[in-house]
Amino acid sequence: MTRSVLSPRSLRPALGGGLALALMAAPLLAQTTPPAPPMPMPPIEGHVMPMHAPAPATVTVTGEGQVGIAPDLATVALGVTTQAETAAKALADNATRQGDVIAALKAQGIAPEDLQTQGLNLSPMADYSQQGKPPVITGYQAQNIVSARVRDLAKLGPLLDAMVAAGATDVQGIAFSREDDAAPLDEARGKAVAEAQRRAKTMAAAAGMALGPLVSLTESGAASPPMPMAMASMARDAGGGATQVETGRLMLTVQVTGIWTLVPKGQ
Repeated sequence: MTRSVLSPRSLRPALGGGLALALMAAPLLAQTTPPAPPMPMPPIEGHVMPMHAPAPATVTVTGEGQVGIAPDLATVALGVTTQAETAAKALADNATRQGDVIAALKAQGIAPEDLQTQGLNLSPMADYSQQGKPPVITGYQAQNIVSARVRDLAKLGPLLDAMVAAGATDVQGIAFSREDDAAPLDEARGKAVAEAQRRAKTMAAAAGMALGPLVSLTESGAASPPMPMAMASMARDAGGGATQVETGRLMLTVQVTGIWTLVPKGQ
């Protein structure tokens, strides 16, 4: 029996061919291997996604409160107007006559700190009647207005008469006010808040809701304006008596704006 013996040299071609096939098959195996899934991102420790709760429903209303009070202070604007051929004479005459008016005011009990010059004007007077020609200056006019605060309103009419007698030619009006209006303004604020709350409750009920807590409350206006008095109302009576002055009443007004939440009824 004859045995075949393979020598190392005879094995080299076979091994070489098998190795080549193995190497050629490796890329094919690599291409058919599915890709590994991506690694999940680890959670960030301590990070919580915010959850936004829906904003509660609200109602916004404005309330107004008024309080009527009697004035205790009057500010009178009065003075003198003079005319002369020259500016210097018009101003000098005005200074003399206005000095008499101021002296009369002080004699009526007006304190120096309650007197203040409000306006001083000096202007030329011109004749525009000649058509086609420039105006001709015919003289000069000076005016000096002083404001006086009168605290005794019962003496206001006689004081005006005394000023005219002293030489005043202009009375530009009166403004009434209240020197200390803090307390009545607080009363008007209380009325304004109550009115705002009443309106808010009405609107909430109409919407099928109830009025919840107050969110904000702001004051949008508080006024105690001086009450002007036109010159036409300061006239002597038919018998030539003292000037009649009616003080009337002042209306103090406060406006507030409130925001309330709306909640279901029964809560």
